[in-house]
Amino acid sequence: MGVIWQTSWDYLASADVASLPMVVSATSASIQAGAPVGSYLYLPDRAIKLVFSDTGLASLWIHVRFKATYDANYLFLSLNDIVTGYRQIHFFVDNTYHLRAYRASANRTDHTNVTEGTLLATGAFTFAEGSWYSLAIEVTIDDAAGIVKTWVNEQPDITVTGADTKYTANANVGSILMTEQGGIDDVVIATAVSPNGSFPEELRVDAMRPDANGSDRDWDLSTGTDEYALLDEATPNTTDYIESPAVGERCSVSVQALTNTGGTMYAVSQTMYASKSNAGPCGITPYVKISGTRYYGTEFFPSFGSWRFFQYIWDRDPSAGPGAWTESVFNSAEFGVEHTT
Repeated sequence: MGVIWQTSWDYLASADVASLPMVVSATSASIQAGAPVGSYLYLPDRAIKLVFSDTGLASLWIHVRFKATYDANYLFLSLNDIVTGYRQIHFFVDNTYHLRAYRASANRTDHTNVTEGTLLATGAFTFAEGSWYSLAIEVTIDDAAGIVKTWVNEQPDITVTGADTKYTANANVGSILMTEQGGIDDVVIATAVSPNGSFPEELRVDAMRPDANGSDRDWDLSTGTDEYALLDEATPNTTDYIESPAVGERCSVSVQALTNTGGTMYAVSQTMYASKSNAGPCGITPYVKISGTRYYGTEFFPSFGSWRFFQYIWDRDPSAGPGAWTESVFNSAEFGVEHTT
């Protein structure tokens, strides 16, 4: 299992939503207080689109906490083919406050036409207008062996197996579109069922920025003598940066100690903002350095002439077997990047 994307929207301003890694559109999105704990995302008659895979996944698991509402014009969530952008599966809360799952039957990229397609199932659970619920979704895209399962407040609701869940010619999902509910919170996208073996509780995300140089210092600096000082902005500033001309060079930094202590750590997200300066091949790989040992994530490939976010999520502490993260390990770790291609 691997967590691909996760957020609780806490400590974000409304203007920050569209700049989050993997968010490609978030028209009219705003951050509201009280979700029932912390902040949540509000989308008045609009949608937020997350692109989480360049190649698409045949199977995935999604969790979202949402404030139920009925709107005849807008679906709740759609799962979309990464190649065409068209829906494969979408979900809709109907006028009896039950969740419906549909397979697409037309080329749709928006969040309307809510009852179009093949109805796969209607859930038995009855939502209450304006109340908050935990919803988990498991989907496999296939012509004949497709799966759609949902859990509401950790209890099974929809179970569809051995079905045709593939509308396009491609058996994948690479983006989701979420729209028009009273509120959206605690979003988790993963490559298998139930991250960390359980449903997530009410979550918060704390952003801890670089505050000291690390022990790996191979990369060049555009100015100054401290790598961390070029990487510690709340909003990326490309007027100063670190750069590497040679494969094998590494740079690591320490980050601020956790300010909110005593809770369960579900994951650590390492985010980079990168570009490349010529058209040749270039790859960078994030790593976490714990007690002198480097543990590597997935290689990413920046674009020539444009800056992009790249995010790797360590859903488990790689030095512990892997095992659960602890505050002490996080606070003593260094986070780095290696020029690998």
